[in-house]
Amino acid sequence: SKEFILHSENKSFIEKEGSLFSADGKKLLHFCDKNYGEEGVYEIPEEVTSLGSYAFCGAKVKEVVLNDNIVEIPWGCFEEATIQRIDLNKVRKLEYRSFCYCSSLEELRIRENGVSIGSQAFSSTALKYLYLPKGTKLEESGIFCSKSLETVLMDENIVHADDKERLELGLHLQT
Repeated sequence: SKEFILHSENKSFIEKEGSLFSADGKKLLHFCDKNYGEEGVYEIPEEVTSLGSYAFCGAKVKEVVLNDNIVEIPWGCFEEATIQRIDLNKVRKLEYRSFCYCSSLEELRIRENGVSIGSQAFSSTALKYLYLPKGTKLEESGIFCSKSLETVLMDENIVHADDKERLELGLHLQT
């Protein structure tokens, strides 16, 4: 992915290892994978509290370690990244297409109860198994649009789920 080099007088952004951050360093706007490679692991710095839409779009990295300050994965954040696994730690919201086209994503751990999941969040991933904890809110349809997804384990208190969509995909659902 692109490397950012900022003009010395730029006061609006900061750059670390080619990645672009807000001026205060609290928002990662774009991740540069040049120092990591497809087998690399990137740990989001502790001072980062939010991620930009498409921040990891197309990134070639095996794993991203989220700090406990990240509570939302924005629209398209990991779209088309080569990420293989991620632990969502304290994340409470996955927006539209958060992990769309992450064709290498095999392992995703949701820890928090009551997570809100947007449309196509896991579309076209390599996930085979997905556990949705208590109180998960499925905001729209299209969440389960993945040919590899075989089993979705759902707590009995899922707020919304499109039964027709699940039946059409032939998923094995366990409650």
